[in-house]
Amino acid sequence: MKKRVYASMLLSSVVMTTLAAPTLATADSIDDKINQADTVISDLQNKQADIQSQVSELENQVTTINDQAQQLVAEQATLRQQSDKLKTEIDELQVRIEKRTETIKTQARDVQVNGQDTSVMDALLNAESLTDAVSRVQAVNTYVKANNDLIKAQKADQESVKQKQAAIEQKVADLETNQTALEQKKATLEQTQANLAVAKADLALEQSSKEDEKAQLTAQKAEAEAEQARVKAEQERAKEAQAKVAEQAKAVAKEEAKTATTETQVAKEETTKVESTESTTQTTQEVSTPKEEVTTPSTTTPSTTESTEQAVQTPVETPTSSETPTPVTPTPTPAPSQTVNGSAIVAEASKHLGKAYVWGAKGPNSFDCSGFTSYVYMQAAGKSIGGWTGAQESAGTVIPVSQAQPGDLLFWGNPGSTYHVAISLGGNGIIHAATPELGVVQGTTVGFTPSFAIRVN
Repeated sequence: MKKRVYASMLLSSVVMTTLAAPTLATADSIDDKINQADTVISDLQNKQADIQSQVSELENQVTTINDQAQQLVAEQATLRQQSDKLKTEIDELQVRIEKRTETIKTQARDVQVNGQDTSVMDALLNAESLTDAVSRVQAVNTYVKANNDLIKAQKADQESVKQKQAAIEQKVADLETNQTALEQKKATLEQTQANLAVAKADLALEQSSKEDEKAQLTAQKAEAEAEQARVKAEQERAKEAQAKVAEQAKAVAKEEAKTATTETQVAKEETTKVESTESTTQTTQEVSTPKEEVTTPSTTTPSTTESTEQAVQTPVETPTSSETPTPVTPTPTPAPSQTVNGSAIVAEASKHLGKAYVWGAKGPNSFDCSGFTSYVYMQAAGKSIGGWTGAQESAGTVIPVSQAQPGDLLFWGNPGSTYHVAISLGGNGIIHAATPELGVVQGTTVGFTPSFAIRVN
């Protein structure tokens, strides 16, 4: 009986140890992983601080680029005003030159047809008196001087026209240079803004991933702690059961001891009544009787052992980590190709006639030249052709300007450094975000010849 009690106590101890140890180890391991995740998150936060300073610097660069662009836009307006003034002056000079030319031609015809001569010798020969001769000479001199002044003025105005035309050409070149610089500034601005977006997205993604990992670890820790609490409760129940078994064992031991004492007394009384001749046999029987009693417990040993083995062999439930299903990344379906409809492009562009020109604007209320074409193509054809002229040059195939059809793109400037873009209406017609003064208008390529055309793929 004592062996049975000891075996039960030992079994309880073994089961408790088996249940508790792995759970504690698992909780500690998860704590380590959480600490590691916290360290990584802390590092990411430090990186965010560094990136934020870089972001602030990039934002300052964006502000600087915008300021420079606005200065260029202001210079554009001044250059246009100067150019318009020069054109007006040239027109006035041309009118004066034409009038002088006509006067000179008239005088030449009079001399040739009427034989009029304005030489001093003729004046003297034809004079009727000395006074008349002096008057005629003065008149001739005045006439000659007037003609000489007329010719000088004509030459001066013609030279002025040449100079002003050269100045206009220079102003136009300056305008083109400024416009090219604006487009390049826009490209830099867009690239800088894209870098900002990428930097912020990378940080957000990395931190989100680590926070998700930490959340999963925290959930696993909670599960481990719950399992630990369950095992602890089972340990308490096992201790209580062990105490009860010990009490029962004591009670059983007392009862067996009492029974053994009673049996011994009875045996002694029977022994005294047996005749002396049968004492040896009786003694043998009395000795054999206790042996059977001793062997009696041994007959129960197999069952006790079997019970113990069954208890030990009973599998102990251990917490199993939940299997997270592997996410299946869907294969992206390639976007169907879209045919650019020139009529749809022109129709969309025409909706925005009269809207304001603002450098860097991409719509829908205001545009610059490349912002306008980019917006129209996205709305009408769902195509992203880039936000500045340099990118839009690569949006399709180069074609001769003479072959441009409605919806094709027309560019001004050399490839790689274009300064203006418009949408062809076919023939000489265009629609574009022209200038801050004009906004979005329909125009013509007459006197404003494009450098090349692009047919968007």
